[in-house]
Amino acid sequence: CLVIVTASNLSIVLYDLGESSSVRVITYDGGFGQSLYVFEDGTIYWVIYNPFTTSFIILCTSKEGVTRNLGIWYIGEICVVVDRLYIYVLDKDNNRIDIYSRRTLMKLWELHVIPNVNELILVLDIDECCSNNTCHMNATCSDTPGSFVCTCNEGFEPSGDDCLDINECDRGSCDPNADCVNSQGSFYCTCISGFVGNGLNCTETCEDEILFYSTSSEIISNSSVSIPTADNNILGYDKYNRRLLYYDDTENLYSVGLNGLNSTVLINKANIAEFAYDGERGVLYYLNSRTLKINSVNISSGEDAPVQALDSLSGIRGVEMDTKNRYLVIAKSSEPPIVRLDITSFETQRINFDGSAQALSFDQDNEVVYWVNFVVSTEKYNLTRSSYTGQTVALNISYDGEIDLAQDYMHLYVLDKENNRIDKYNKRTWVKINVFNINDGPQRLIVAFDYDECCVGTYCPEMLSTCSNTPSSFECMCIEGYFRNGTICQDIIDCDDESPCHVNATCNDIPGSYECNCPDGLTGNGTYCEDINECMVGGFCHDNATCDNTYGSYSCECYGGFTGDGKNCTGI
Repeated sequence: CLVIVTASNLSIVLYDLGESSSVRVITYDGGFGQSLYVFEDGTIYWVIYNPFTTSFIILCTSKEGVTRNLGIWYIGEICVVVDRLYIYVLDKDNNRIDIYSRRTLMKLWELHVIPNVNELILVLDIDECCSNNTCHMNATCSDTPGSFVCTCNEGFEPSGDDCLDINECDRGSCDPNADCVNSQGSFYCTCISGFVGNGLNCTETCEDEILFYSTSSEIISNSSVSIPTADNNILGYDKYNRRLLYYDDTENLYSVGLNGLNSTVLINKANIAEFAYDGERGVLYYLNSRTLKINSVNISSGEDAPVQALDSLSGIRGVEMDTKNRYLVIAKSSEPPIVRLDITSFETQRINFDGSAQALSFDQDNEVVYWVNFVVSTEKYNLTRSSYTGQTVALNISYDGEIDLAQDYMHLYVLDKENNRIDKYNKRTWVKINVFNINDGPQRLIVAFDYDECCVGTYCPEMLSTCSNTPSSFECMCIEGYFRNGTICQDIIDCDDESPCHVNATCNDIPGSYECNCPDGLTGNGTYCEDINECMVGGFCHDNATCDNTYGSYSCECYGGFTGDGKNCTGI
């Protein structure tokens, strides 16, 4: 169909270009046609000029021939085009394009154009990105006028028509103190032991992790510390004071340094089956083996009483103390498997899950509890993680026999009691990264955090010493040329008493060392000096003189018939 707009009362004429060759006329009495635009659904948008109001008005005529005034008018000459969402009006006098909503006819915004624009057309571009474009699977397609652009996704780089994975680990994307693992289109960083952070940035914790495990009558560490105990010891850790705790058949609860020294008895108490210690307040929480209830005892006063808020709990398998958030965390073999007690308000939170907790270890920084879920139907011990907010997920790691758990900032350690080994897992990937074979009969496992005085750097004399960290202690060693004098490193006066230099050399003391210098007439490094034979070297006496070498010196004498000092001789 050919559509023509006229400046007469006929206004719009439609010619059917098909077999019928019919002619159809649409009239409008409000003015004279000026321009038109036919939308894809057959709707005609056209402009008339009303001589009485001297305005240009936009009309809309449906395919059925119904015409309506859109209420959009201009004083100057205009041109109109339309797409599915908007009506575009070129205001020639004001050099701009006004954009209206096709649905509401509200003006949305305007676009200023260069002067003397007379025509406005609308071109519909094919969006190749909506169809089967040729971009790589690891690229993003962006449509452009008449074409499209493929851009490799983040983590990939172009190689011809392909997008290949960028190995960020080869480009040093992680912190120097982090381990980097590359993956398709991405990577992740994990701060190494002794550092914390997101892996992109790691800061020193000034803590060294020490792994301890117990047998029935001994506590052993990976730092060569061995502590003999009485039988049936129960191993624990005082996080606040950084000390080992253990309870054995002597019915004493011992506190001992991480180096195995400075052992003291915190309390003598019978019937302790499990325990956790609040080192800041000096309060011991323990499972009474006789009543199977949790009691608290003040170490200073000895006051001992059941924890009423936990009186209804049964099947308790383990307790641990979250000193940072002030919680007592409890593992139970019956539902709910994990219970958390606020030791300030004594309110409890129950983490509900269909499971039977046998052991636990918690991450107080991330507020997460790792626990061992024993599944009766499969007779498997499954690793499970629960957040303090109650979300619980299985980690898809299971063992056939009993296990115990411990952790540091980045790793979870699993004590496999049946196979006498400790498995180390990355807590981000859950990849097993190490296995430690240990002595027979392991019972408990903990990770202790030793304060690294050398990392802090304020304990040894600055610049003049080296610091060696040891569990619960440290050692300062003065650098060569200095000796320890109380809390300082003092320069060794090497030139006093027995000089380290040759007998004929001079000794000069310098900070941290000394210098030996042979005197004139001798040669050597100062610790060894030998005579220079000036007469053999030549050039010291005159040609008309004799040369007599002596140790460290020489003498010259003019020949007969000559006079002078031997270095200069003249004829008489």
